[in-house]
Amino acid sequence: MIVAVGGLYILLALLPLLYPAYVSFRTRPSLPRRLLFVGVIAALSYGIETFFLVAITLPLEAYAVFIAPPLESSGYSYGRWLVFLAQFIRGWGWLLLSIPPAIASVVLTRYLVTRWARILESLYR
Repeated sequence: MIVAVGGLYILLALLPLLYPAYVSFRTRPSLPRRLLFVGVIAALSYGIETFFLVAITLPLEAYAVFIAPPLESSGYSYGRWLVFLAQFIRGWGWLLLSIPPAIASVVLTRYLVTRWARILESLYR
């Protein structure tokens, strides 16, 4: 059971590389610059996750560490649900780290596969 869950986690973590590669090599007519396509999808997928981690998780953790404890000790309302959310992400967030890039890779691949030739054409003008 543990091996199956670990394998699924690794598969989800590698999906931003595997799914675009599968689509780019199975598409007829073939995509130009297939490896570039795979790299772009992977960079966008992992970039979306990094943006989420930096824009949401980092300020939330900073609030839970630096702002909430003084507010709590002085008796003010300190946003208990924000602290709970930060603790949940700190404790169980690693389980969810592979899901957003996997979803983003599927969505971005389906969106960009039909437009890839025109994107390359506009880049090389």
